[in-house]
Amino acid sequence: MNVLEPNTLTYDAITSSIPEDSAQVWSVSETYAKDDVVRLGMYLYTSLQASNTGHSPPETLSGVDAWWKRKEVTNRAAMFDDHLYTQTIAPEGTTEITVSVHWERGTSGFALLNVDGTQSIHATVTADDEQVVFDSTYDMIDGVDNWWDYYAGLWDYKSELVELSSTPLVAGTLTVVMTGGRPAVGHLMVGSTWEPGATLYGATAEIKDYSVYNTNDFGELTVIQRNFVKLFNGELYLHPNRADATFRRFINVRAKFCLWMGDNRTTAEGGHEALNVAGYFKSCPLVFAGPNECQYNLQIEGII
Repeated sequence: MNVLEPNTLTYDAITSSIPEDSAQVWSVSETYAKDDVVRLGMYLYTSLQASNTGHSPPETLSGVDAWWKRKEVTNRAAMFDDHLYTQTIAPEGTTEITVSVHWERGTSGFALLNVDGTQSIHATVTADDEQVVFDSTYDMIDGVDNWWDYYAGLWDYKSELVELSSTPLVAGTLTVVMTGGRPAVGHLMVGSTWEPGATLYGATAEIKDYSVYNTNDFGELTVIQRNFVKLFNGELYLHPNRADATFRRFINVRAKFCLWMGDNRTTAEGGHEALNVAGYFKSCPLVFAGPNECQYNLQIEGII
């Protein structure tokens, strides 16, 4: 297993081929009417009152005298918010998304999650001295194992890309180019990685579905499809020499959003994306199974 702890990305420092929302940028000196829509940072806000002047949207969202209501994340910013299901989608008629973010010294990996409509991804890391230190292209086509599916275009596509082999020794810029019919991505993460242990066979991947199923008195079923989260349950092996240091790492990442990769390989290396969960660990009891063996019984729950 590997764990990717994300760096904090400054949204204003991100460059993207996706245009920003056309809503006017909020100004402290501007007066807004009821139902006016403004943009501040990653989000759109709707004015709840007339003569709305000098009220910062993020600071006046609650209470009976609230001035603003947060409407939604912008399309450009959706891949950087706190949800996986909100996606940055290429504008209609375009086939590419290009995004560049800061690559801190010590960063060792990146991940693209909830990817749709993407046939290939090209990623580069360019150091501050303009030298390209990492350059790789990834084929996102999956599930084609016979000629009929190939020629009929019955292709499936990978929904995640995780790369942990990029250089951690430089500071620079990560640039990702997604190409396809109409690419979309739910989340981009860059950060440092660590290995809590080796995943043993028997690990399970499942989902918790929040859809609603209602059956009336006549047996008629009504289904309301809602979001879901991924779950991981499995045992990790590690040597007792690493037990205390790893236990401290778990303490440090409690209640911290991370990408947990249950397969000992990344998706770029052929690992199973079903075992990847972006979320939080719920339980990790440490079992001293013998003089040369420790095990973690790890439970991970993803976010929507």
